[in-house]
Parts: sequence; structure tokens; C-alpha cells
Amino acid sequence: MFRICYQAMKHSREGDIVHLRDCIVLASGNRKKDLPFIAKVTALWENPSDGEKLCTAQSCHYWVVCTSSI
Repeated sequence: MFRICYQAMKHSREGDIVHLRDCIVLASGNRKKDLPFIAKVTALWENPSDGEKLCTAQSCHYWVVCTSSI
């Protein structure tokens, strides 16, 4: 299968530019209590069947919320 790959992509709604090897914050679910997680972008590509732009990312760490101060 032949795919068009990219070094960077611009988010259509937010306007952010994401590059290969960037770390991004992703939602883990739809609910407010679902914690986001950090992932590293490993590939940016276009789906050949419908032209949708996609990314492949490797999960790094869960976002940790501290509830107490030092």
C-alpha cells in the first residue's frame, strides 16, 4: 500500500502545527474525569482511501494531577 507521509501537519480547527517527534497531549476518553496522556508523534500520513490526515503516536506518560501543594 502506498501512503503519502508528512514531516508536519496543521490542525484544521486549532491551527497548531505538529511535527514528527513532537510530544502531544491526547484525550483518553470523552468524560471529564478521563485523564489525558502524553504521546510522541511517530508518523504523519494520509489515508489513501479517503484522504483523511492521521498520526501514529507512541504513548509516553499519563498526565498526573497533583492535589496537594508542597
